[in-house]
Amino acid sequence: MKTRLGFYIHTLGCPKNEVDSEVISSILEQSGFVEVEDYQDARVILINSCGFIMSAKEETINTIFDYVRTKNTDQKIVVLGCLAQRYKSELPSLIPEVDGFIGADAYNQIATILKRVIGGDERERYWGSSRSCSFIYRGRDRDTANVKRSYAFVKIADGCSNSCAFCAIPAIKGKYRSRQIKDVVEEISNLVRSGYREIGLVSQDLTAYGLDLGSRDYLYRLLERIEEIDGDFWVRLYYLYPRRIDERILGLINQSSRILHYLDIPLQHISDDILRRMKRGHDSKFIERLIDKIRKNIPDVVIRSAFIIGFPSESRSDINMLKRFLMRFRLDNVGFFKYSDEEGTDAYRMKEKISQRTIDKRFREMYELQEGISLDLNQERIGKTYRVLIDYEDDEYYIGRYYGQAPEIDGVVYIKKPEKSLSGFVNCKIIRADSYDLYGEVQFEE
Repeated sequence: MKTRLGFYIHTLGCPKNEVDSEVISSILEQSGFVEVEDYQDARVILINSCGFIMSAKEETINTIFDYVRTKNTDQKIVVLGCLAQRYKSELPSLIPEVDGFIGADAYNQIATILKRVIGGDERERYWGSSRSCSFIYRGRDRDTANVKRSYAFVKIADGCSNSCAFCAIPAIKGKYRSRQIKDVVEEISNLVRSGYREIGLVSQDLTAYGLDLGSRDYLYRLLERIEEIDGDFWVRLYYLYPRRIDERILGLINQSSRILHYLDIPLQHISDDILRRMKRGHDSKFIERLIDKIRKNIPDVVIRSAFIIGFPSESRSDINMLKRFLMRFRLDNVGFFKYSDEEGTDAYRMKEKISQRTIDKRFREMYELQEGISLDLNQERIGKTYRVLIDYEDDEYYIGRYYGQAPEIDGVVYIKKPEKSLSGFVNCKIIRADSYDLYGEVQFEE
């Protein structure tokens, strides 16, 4: 049944976009809108877009036209998020089928804007200023009945003040802006009370938290405050820029029973020449010393990283360096991304571009190498018992994750269904493993 103010939101991209979508949903629900589960029941379809790299932009465009082709004649389509922000001048004329585009600095007015769109007001096609702007937070209202999964992401900052040569995020989102500690703690407390068992702290650069406010220990202070929150939950850290990971933070994580021994550290490459051209601000020796320091301070740490394949001028020698690095340091989880030539970045103006055929070949090569490493590491977990968070179930298994598996990007633990129903945290003994997932059996307390 279609309601006049029914909305459906389709989220693309990273966890930061998921946070934005949840906040937008909360703002709209507080303004009289009703979120629906089937887009055909919605009066307005919102597409929270990603415009970070070419593959993400293509996915967004394809998604937009999927809805254009299948929507009802009285439904409206509105695009928001990074793509709308990045191409604010071009999109209204390029995609006239879309009824409106909303920039990130206009989210606090989204209810008013959507009512105008639904009413047929066509005086504007883009809402927002010409500048990039971080998200305006108004919190998330979620009661236990609306909790449909075990985890939630909390964005502690927006934007980025780094100057990596390949990245368009600073141009899209603007400079780094930190939220106040008290606001983050309040949001986490509310989510935990609502029933979420995993909180993922995210920003483009977690270790820069508070620097824009004149504080170098803001992240440490935030993690201390999170330790004091009541409830049965754990916390996962995403996107720690390598240069600012210090032993004080590592010591706090190691001593914590709440902050997971899981660090997501995008390294991007290991060749000194490529790191210099990427403007990462460190060399390969720094990365090697950092990983040794992390493992010394947190012996059972699980490290996830990401690497760009095919950056301009990348040679066979550079790829071989990366291969040797992965074989020596055996990172637990690794994502590889094919270089995307993004206009407005320093890399876009570089010469010596690598052919797509070569990038594809190197990508497959690195993927296969890491697949073997991950298989070896997972098999070493057989016989060990882990605390596992149950996410959902199917006809045969409960599906959960131990601390080394982040939702949506890493593998899972399959638990053969026992006679007793499972929820929340359980102890699970690993009995089998492949290169991505683990298989286990629940260990009940006697």
